[in-house]
Amino acid sequence: MKRLGVLVRPLFAAMLLLTIFACNGGGCSGCAGCGLAPIPGAFPLADRIPNAAQVRLSESGIGFIEDNISPIVSTFLPEGLDFRVNTIRQSVPVIGSITICEDDDCGIHIEIASLELLPQEGSNVLRAHIRVRLNTIGWASRSAESWDGTCDIGLDSRRGSRDYIGLTADILFENITEPARVGYTKIRFDESTLGFSDGEDIEGDDIRISGGFLGSCGALNLGFIKNLILDQLQGQFSGLIQSALGDQLCTQQGEFGCPTGTVADGTGPTAVCRYTAGGECVPTLLGTDGRGDLGASLLGGFSPGTHAPGQFVLASGGDGEAVNNGMSLFMVGGFMSMDRTFMSSPGHNPCVPVVAPPPLPDVARVAAFRGNVIPGTSTETHVGIGLSEDYLDYAGYGLFDSGMLCIGAGTRLSQQLSTGLVSGVAPSLANLAFPSGAAPLTLAIRPQLPPDFTIGTDESAPLLTIALPQVQIDFYVWSTERYVRFMTYQADLTIRIDLTVEGGQIVPRIEGVDAANSMVLNSEMLTDNPEAIARALEGVLSTFAGMLGGAIAPVMLPAIMGFELDVPMGGVRGVADGGERFLGIFANLRLASSMVVSTVDTTLSTRDLALDPESMTLAHWSEGDGNSVWLDLAGQFEPGTEYEYSHRLDGMTWSHWSSDSRVQLRDDALLLQARHVIEARARRRGEPLSADPTPARVELLVDISPPTVELSRDGLGFVATAADLISPDDALRYRFRVQDGVWGEWQSDPRFTPDTWLVDGGVLGVEVIDESGNTSSATLPLIRGLPNASATGGCGCMVPGGAAPNGPLALVGSMLVLGAMVLRRRRQELRLRR
Repeated sequence: MKRLGVLVRPLFAAMLLLTIFACNGGGCSGCAGCGLAPIPGAFPLADRIPNAAQVRLSESGIGFIEDNISPIVSTFLPEGLDFRVNTIRQSVPVIGSITICEDDDCGIHIEIASLELLPQEGSNVLRAHIRVRLNTIGWASRSAESWDGTCDIGLDSRRGSRDYIGLTADILFENITEPARVGYTKIRFDESTLGFSDGEDIEGDDIRISGGFLGSCGALNLGFIKNLILDQLQGQFSGLIQSALGDQLCTQQGEFGCPTGTVADGTGPTAVCRYTAGGECVPTLLGTDGRGDLGASLLGGFSPGTHAPGQFVLASGGDGEAVNNGMSLFMVGGFMSMDRTFMSSPGHNPCVPVVAPPPLPDVARVAAFRGNVIPGTSTETHVGIGLSEDYLDYAGYGLFDSGMLCIGAGTRLSQQLSTGLVSGVAPSLANLAFPSGAAPLTLAIRPQLPPDFTIGTDESAPLLTIALPQVQIDFYVWSTERYVRFMTYQADLTIRIDLTVEGGQIVPRIEGVDAANSMVLNSEMLTDNPEAIARALEGVLSTFAGMLGGAIAPVMLPAIMGFELDVPMGGVRGVADGGERFLGIFANLRLASSMVVSTVDTTLSTRDLALDPESMTLAHWSEGDGNSVWLDLAGQFEPGTEYEYSHRLDGMTWSHWSSDSRVQLRDDALLLQARHVIEARARRRGEPLSADPTPARVELLVDISPPTVELSRDGLGFVATAADLISPDDALRYRFRVQDGVWGEWQSDPRFTPDTWLVDGGVLGVEVIDESGNTSSATLPLIRGLPNASATGGCGCMVPGGAAPNGPLALVGSMLVLGAMVLRRRRQELRLRR
């Protein structure tokens, strides 16, 4: 019976595109892998926001389904559309009784000739007029009383004056009144409206009756048989459509059970939920709801300490609206924080201050999602989805109160988070890290007020702007086996975000971060000027924000019931209408393709790194031209292929696609000393799915700080102790010389053992060089081969137990030096007395 579901799937499949926010099979309630469970008793009615999102299936969207009904059917049922017919038994005057399809062993083969979907203006009804070609398979009749014989009955709609039979039925998008789903929308097939279309039922010539004893079957009344078949077909169609709709639109109990107050019809995750045992099934939400620890689920990969228990809903509510030859649905939304036990809501997270909740917004229904074109253009699209700015603000408060915005970002987010990265912003930080000056950092973000969303509705404004007043960012450094907070940065941040669609994904791009009222607090452990640090941090906030943005995976546009969404140019935009603002996604439907697309390989190299060291100092941070590097990009595919390229720095968001194969990368992040990672990917021009899935990567070393180095005695020789903020110890190279002699060869060993003992005194020198060519040096003055403890420069410490073979001579020499110093001091005193 499920085969007939293909006939009705197109009637509501496009409406299910609003489950772009949901998982398959009854919303996110209990869906595998999304970390959510159903909400017992459903989301509180009083806290739902009507019209929070608005969804439109346009006139052209309906036309797409009508025009593609045959490939839609073949996609679902490549073997064809057949279904079995139950046995028909009927009393017949004189003859007695007749049986058709004895033992339920016959069927009907269907081919769809056309589909017409007719929104009934001003109602919640979508009327379906479907024309099918059908013929019977294995039909036969047998009389049971007056005579013994078998008749062959065949039905083929192509025999009459037209080759099809027409059926009409209404599909309703109506408000639910049952408590478990009250106020939401269900899709209902109106059984009372199912019937053969006027003038399109079975024709007499479509039926053939033959066989029987001496051709007696020909005596059967054709009109009687026709009516018998019509009644049977209509009943079969009604039952099959109801069954198909039930299969698709009934809630299953899944992993967590049925909604509160309903019962499961059977066992196992696929058991259908019903309001009462044996009664009507519970409709699935056209959207999503659920509760869970959203922080752990969404951010746990790079912020393991973030917990944000909450519950939310975004699902179609109330009657649908047939308008302008399309169908519109209006979604209720809500978001509330919960405590860690999920026993009460709201449940404030102590990582943020207590802030009173805003009032529920009153969002109006707007014409933009009742029309058939992208607002402000003449471009028709099949589907429109709008998310209200007021709802985003209200949900933003829920995210804030739940702790979702309390993010801890460390090396899980980016290996660049180290003392080297902020060495120019806070130069004295290296003195805090112990035992090594090169140590990891962690940033703890603590917003003090909820975010405020602004949707840009003209091309000059960012698509989405998020204002975060009084954000505090605690900076921690690894020192003495623990993380130590060394400062707190506070500012009013404004984050500018663009959204694009690439390869079936919504990709967020952080276009910039602005800061106002910046200040640095809790910086007593640093010797640097807090105001200077605050000014410098304003210039690198985009780097930290970009790292966070790059860690958030793009949102995949769903393939639902054989459809994919294809977003045209300008299809993601802000919409202003009737005093409301919406984040709009306008897309076209297309049949999901199983074709495998060949991807492009990418090559990447860097050259001409230009550094401005003065711009990397705290006193003159970002005042000059900054740093830059040239990227050489290339794609590898078939000869003659035209390519587009995109790149990113340090795991931040990707750049826009461009055909330029030589690009100058100039970013404030390059002012930070680090082992920067540049990635690039190529694709065939205009073919998003051909993008290289394994981007090319190169490492770019930005390092202007030389290593630190000291010399000390080590047994019979000497050892250089060096450290660098960027280069690891095993990448440093050393060379030594005695007095003003010739430098030795560069070596990886920091130890120097002379061939002969340095009995003549002098100075031992060392140079150390890091991977970027920065060098530093140290000297160790010697007296007859021993370090001079009173001399400046180098390390004048002698290793205990490290006596040299001429120790007695050195001791005598030291005593003579001491005596000379005493004698000189006495002479100075005598001169002063005179």
